[in-house]
Amino acid sequence: GFSGQVSFGQAAFVAIGAYSHTILLTRYGVPWVLSLPIAALIAGLVGLIVGRICGKMHGLYLAIATLSIAIVTERLIGGAGDFTGGHRGLSVPEINIFGLVIDESWKGYLLNFVILVGCILITRNLTRTRSGRAMIAIRDSEVSARALGTNVAFFKAYAFFISAVFAGLAGGLLAHAFFYITPESFGMGESIRLLLMIVVGGLGPIHGAVF
Repeated sequence: GFSGQVSFGQAAFVAIGAYSHTILLTRYGVPWVLSLPIAALIAGLVGLIVGRICGKMHGLYLAIATLSIAIVTERLIGGAGDFTGGHRGLSVPEINIFGLVIDESWKGYLLNFVILVGCILITRNLTRTRSGRAMIAIRDSEVSARALGTNVAFFKAYAFFISAVFAGLAGGLLAHAFFYITPESFGMGESIRLLLMIVVGGLGPIHGAVF
C-alpha cells in the first residue's frame, strides 16, 4: 500500500514467524516476550533479503517472484524433517508471560488487540517520517522519486523488511490461535487471502486492513 509493491508472498513471512516463535519456545526455552520479537525480526531479515532480490521487479514479475517464494517456503518447511516437524507439524504451547498464562479466548483476544493497536500506531507514525514519505513517493512515481535523490532500491527493501516484521509478528500470534501448525496452514491460498484484505480495504489507508 505504501511503496506500491504487490506481494503474493506474505504467507511465507507469516510461516517463518510462526515456526521461529514455536521452535524458540519449545526447543530453546526462550521466554515468550523475547521469542515473539525475535521471530518477527527473523521474518524481517528474510523479507529484507527478498526485497533486495526483487527490488528491480515490477507488476506481474514481482507478483510471480513473491508467489514463488511463498511456494518454496512451504516446501522447505515441509521438507525440513525433525527441525520443523515436517508435514507432521508442531504443537504450539500456551502463551506464558512472566507466569501469566493466556489460557482463555478473551485473554488471547485482549493480547492480540493490544498488539494490533501498537502496530497501527507504529505504522501511522512511520508514514509521517522521512522513510514513510519516501515510500509513498516511490509508489506515486518511482521516476520522480529517483530524480529527487531517493534511494529507491533501499526503500523498496525497507518496505519488505517492515511488512515482513509485521507478518512474522502476526505469524507468532496466529500459531497460538491454531494450537498446531503445519506447512499447509501457510500455503498460496493464505497469501492470496492476505492480499485480498488489502485490495478490498483499499491500498493506502490503514483502517482498510482492519475492515
